[in-house]
Amino acid sequence: MRGIIVLSSACLLAVCTAVPAPTQHAQPVPKNPSWQGIVPQVETIHRHLVASHLKGQKEAAEALGKIGAAVRSTVFSLDAELRTHHDPLVRRACAVALGEIGPSAHHAVGGLRKALRDPDAGVRREAAAALFQIGVLAKAAVPELIVALNDESFDVRERAANTLGAFGPEARAAVPALIAALKDVEGGVQKVAAISLGWIGPDAKAAAPALLEILKTQDTPLKAIALGTLTKIVPKDKKLVPLLVQILKDKDQQVLHFAAARSLGFLGADAREAIPDLIDALKADDFTNAAQRSAILRNILSTLEQFGADAKEAVPIIRVLANDADRGVRDSARRALKKLDPVP
Repeated sequence: MRGIIVLSSACLLAVCTAVPAPTQHAQPVPKNPSWQGIVPQVETIHRHLVASHLKGQKEAAEALGKIGAAVRSTVFSLDAELRTHHDPLVRRACAVALGEIGPSAHHAVGGLRKALRDPDAGVRREAAAALFQIGVLAKAAVPELIVALNDESFDVRERAANTLGAFGPEARAAVPALIAALKDVEGGVQKVAAISLGWIGPDAKAAAPALLEILKTQDTPLKAIALGTLTKIVPKDKKLVPLLVQILKDKDQQVLHFAAARSLGFLGADAREAIPDLIDALKADDFTNAAQRSAILRNILSTLEQFGADAKEAVPIIRVLANDADRGVRDSARRALKKLDPVP
């Protein structure tokens, strides 16, 4: 949406619907347009809608309706230019603008799908990003986004993987392509593909074997993502909790302790059997550095907090940590105590 929003519905109609033909005296396009001043005016209109007299409520409703009409008109114009303009920089700017409009730009999904095949990589990249911002209303673009996972530009591949994840279960058809993307030559694409599989959820359970293979690699950040994704796509797998506990106990994998504890937290009640191992992990004193210790302990405490009274056996060590020198650990311990050992 681009324009000035005012209270008068008559003025708003003139601003939002009148599109004068360009003349030599027309004002130039603002170099740095902003939303400054617009949001408060919208809020004022809304206040009239909910709290004004009948006439004011009617005018406010009409004004908000005209704002929506202006946005739709702008979307159609941007869509047309995205499809037909000869300059890739203009097509790219149209895609960016549609993304900034967000879900209200869903009428332009067809043009953005076509833009994913644009000869200019920048246009393809911004088209994928705009579809992400439109969200699940753009799910019709799944087939083109699957193709984009093999784009020659890693930026396009990464954006396509990210957008598919944003569609959640609606992108289930993309699971095989995202599994293949776990082996992309670019680490960024691999990581985004792993995250997106988690967003798709149990419908992506076919990715479990590939994610388990990642745990055998030396790529620690990707391994941490893989652990989190496994808890989302196969949360009921009986082998998952023992795997996470094994990582939590392995001193050689201490950098993954944070991810393992967080993943156990994702599993909730299904991970109760790990409570003794989480308590043991709270007692560890062989951390690499203070920052790592703080991060791991805070995450373990957060996980135990989720178990509530089931983790009551952890109360003694948590009481000790409630006076820890690290503020983050202290605060996490005190929050956990409120759930595990509430004061009557």
